[in-house]
Amino acid sequence: MKIGKPFFSYTLVFNVLPNTLSHGRFAIIISGKSVKNAVVRNKYRRLYYETCRPYIDTIPKDISCVVKTKTQLENNDTALKNFKKELIYLFDKKLGKNT
Repeated sequence: MKIGKPFFSYTLVFNVLPNTLSHGRFAIIISGKSVKNAVVRNKYRRLYYETCRPYIDTIPKDISCVVKTKTQLENNDTALKNFKKELIYLFDKKLGKNT
């Protein structure tokens, strides 16, 4: 796994950064330009943390995983499913398969 090298999908940028804390961590950045409504933005944030939960044990202690949105996200079921599918793809690609 390369530290600091971003990995891209259609709507997301996944980056692994060095961390001096005693534990690994996950973060997401969803700008106001990506999602105008705060309620929808928090819905995406909750979905992100729900998707991260199985990967918490697989993350090394010395890195932080940061995901940033590239494009505007919509508020419908298809967009949420695609968002989750892309997150799982990025996690499996960067952190290894979750078993």
